[in-house]
Amino acid sequence: MSACNIIKTDDAIHMFTDAASYYGNGTLGAVGQKVSILAHLNGAISCRGPAGFLDGLVQGLNTAYGSFDELAESFALAVSNVYSLDQEIWALCATSPEVEVFLAGWSVSRDRPESYVVTSHNLHGPAWTLIPLGPVAIAPYDAALDERLARIEPGETIVEIGVALMEQQRRVRGPHAGVGKSVAGVGGFCQMTTIRRESIQTAVIKRWPDQIGEVLGLAA
Repeated sequence: MSACNIIKTDDAIHMFTDAASYYGNGTLGAVGQKVSILAHLNGAISCRGPAGFLDGLVQGLNTAYGSFDELAESFALAVSNVYSLDQEIWALCATSPEVEVFLAGWSVSRDRPESYVVTSHNLHGPAWTLIPLGPVAIAPYDAALDERLARIEPGETIVEIGVALMEQQRRVRGPHAGVGKSVAGVGGFCQMTTIRRESIQTAVIKRWPDQIGEVLGLAA
């Protein structure tokens, strides 16, 4: 139940990702970034799903495309192909074998920020299909989170909004992609990746006192 939140503005797109890798019982196993930057394509990718899938996907994509537009056009097929190569391995994941892969970047041909998601399930749309995202995309998201967000003052800057949102997501307990045990799955740190027409930048903007070997969410 990793967090990936994407906010689009007129001149940029901002991706917020957490850093917690956890076991099936919700115990924190490792902390590390969950976003991969394709600087030469002015894009970034994040994945909610089994550890290791994102690294294999990005390795295959890194030199295969000349622009963000080319990548977006073939992204769904690329994600599907990489997943099918090691499907038996992903099936062993204790949290869930499902993946949700987010792509954000700047389209040169359309001169605008864009974001998409490709999923292995059909909970929110057809599986293995490139699904365009709106101005704001939030995952994980549920009714309780919606109610809490309506009651808080998130802040005035994009950074403040991103941190406030993920602070609330740390309290979400649920299964990944609708299957598996209900656990807390957001933690470690909040990383912000900002993509503009001519640049891409990333930084850790919030760290949490989550401890390796402890059940994730105790510090939330």
